[in-house]
Amino acid sequence: MHIVYLIERIDKEGGIQRSLTVRVNYLIEKYKYKITIVCTEKDSGIPAYRIDDSVNFVFLEKLTSKKTTVGRIYLRFSQSQKILNTLKPDIIISVKYTLHNVFFRFIPHHAMLISEIREPLEQYNENVSISFKSIINHKMRDYILRRQDVMIVLTEADKKSWGFKNIKVVPNPKTIHSDTVSKLNNKQVLAIGRLHKVKGFEKLLDVWNIVSKRHPDWILKICGEGEEYLTLFSKAKTLGLSNSVMFTNKFMPVIPAFLESSIFVLTSQFEAFGNVMVESKICGVPIVAFDAPNGPREIIIDGKDGYVVELNNIEEMAERIIFLIENPEIRLEMGAYAKKDSERYDEIKIVELYNNILVQCVKGRNE
Repeated sequence: MHIVYLIERIDKEGGIQRSLTVRVNYLIEKYKYKITIVCTEKDSGIPAYRIDDSVNFVFLEKLTSKKTTVGRIYLRFSQSQKILNTLKPDIIISVKYTLHNVFFRFIPHHAMLISEIREPLEQYNENVSISFKSIINHKMRDYILRRQDVMIVLTEADKKSWGFKNIKVVPNPKTIHSDTVSKLNNKQVLAIGRLHKVKGFEKLLDVWNIVSKRHPDWILKICGEGEEYLTLFSKAKTLGLSNSVMFTNKFMPVIPAFLESSIFVLTSQFEAFGNVMVESKICGVPIVAFDAPNGPREIIIDGKDGYVVELNNIEEMAERIIFLIENPEIRLEMGAYAKKDSERYDEIKIVELYNNILVQCVKGRNE
């Protein structure tokens, strides 16, 4: 079987790239599939994570290389033809929706079409403006997604939200392994993510402003980089939190960060899945998260290995963090439960589920 993945870029660290790498490596090792990854963007072109040497990479000419709308449409059309006619895939899996998806639907070929949706519908709708172009793009995307052979989402809530008949649910598999768990005795709360508004770090600083008044000896460590760094750094200073908030301003190895922390906190406004929550469980660290669409409620077992609090309820989140700080025995119970529950995301179980969908998709074409 030849699988072609269409993705934005492979040379950037992120949950999409990390989970894709796990799937690809397993499918090649177990089933010897031929896999090509087609990227619409690149910087270095070097994969951010270890990937099997047999993977073929294709880097497309950037859309911005063409100055006119007609030129850009023709570029995507010709690229789509080349993907279909030169690579001759059995399955095309789009991890990024682009104009290619439209052409894949209308150019004659024998490949099965799968779209992996890595964002909840609520986040997708949030990005739709009232402009005519945006509305047309929105309607076109829905039209194409409804007509994919299979659409894969990350949670049951996503499946219900999108409401299409062709949807399968496959959560992300584990992307890290750790036999060691945190001792949960270090006075540190951890947050990880891009320093972007969607991650809600400004609200986290408001939460920490409450927590630190009760427990000034505890530290909030924020691991990540992004365009909001200076804004967040300034806000922490204004709130008088400079001594209790640590910004790395870069992404760090996640396992050491978890193992030196006692609580993990997530303030995302949208969370398609939340790999970082599974990583927290693997390291035995309890989680406090906003009830963002749609990942936290399906990953966290509320009251067992963490807490899911009302979206943007600053006071409730602060209370939950304070409760865990003041009750170390409950932290330990939750951490142990989290570690055990992380087995739900065993990569063999998840990728076998994923592979069964691919096999059934191709089988349906041949019947």
